Amino acid sequence: MYPTDTLMIIHVWLCDDALADWGLTLLALIPLPFVSYAVYRLGQAIHQKFEVSSTNFPAHQRAQENLSGSASSKRTFARI
Repeated sequence: MYPTDTLMIIHVWLCDDALADWGLTLLALIPLPFVSYAVYRLGQAIHQKFEVSSTNFPAHQRAQENLSGSASSKRTFARI
């Protein structure tokens, strides 16, 4: 669903902008590959850090905190 929506929005945007000004449309498309690569790398970094932190956190504590609802409040107030 999301890829279809994204492709449709990009298609409509490109057609609309291309009718207005081809040069400006092409100029706006230049940073897209760089942004996509940056988002990909950031996602990998977040995933790796999450994997490391989840291995250091015992499963029974995670289940207990999820059931009690205290996990989010502990993490929120511990950083302040």
